[in-house]
Amino acid sequence: MDNLQSPEEDKKLLESPPEELRIEAPDEEKLLPASTTRNTKGIIIKILLGFVGACILFSFLFLGYLFIHLNSSDTTPVIPEDTQPACTLEAKICPDGSTVGREGPNCEFAECPLITPERN
Repeated sequence: MDNLQSPEEDKKLLESPPEELRIEAPDEEKLLPASTTRNTKGIIIKILLGFVGACILFSFLFLGYLFIHLNSSDTTPVIPEDTQPACTLEAKICPDGSTVGREGPNCEFAECPLITPERN
């Protein structure tokens, strides 16, 4: 009956076991607590999700840029300085019954032909 201990002695052993009963972990296990492994995986997942999200956002921005710039066409014609602008296709009826159109840099009607009296 020498092996039996009182409940008070059991409490003392649980609170602070003697040196010969203490088990120490190897040095590698002391460096990182068990929860650190889980936290590292969570951080890696968050970084990967952020990277994927940034790639998706960049893709949408790039496609939007392409869509806007490829669909917008500059319809303003570039007219060289030495060319005459196009005039509207209107006609003026002259007193002799002939017609003249617009011409020149200001698109004015051309002169009507002079009416000459006929000789008999």
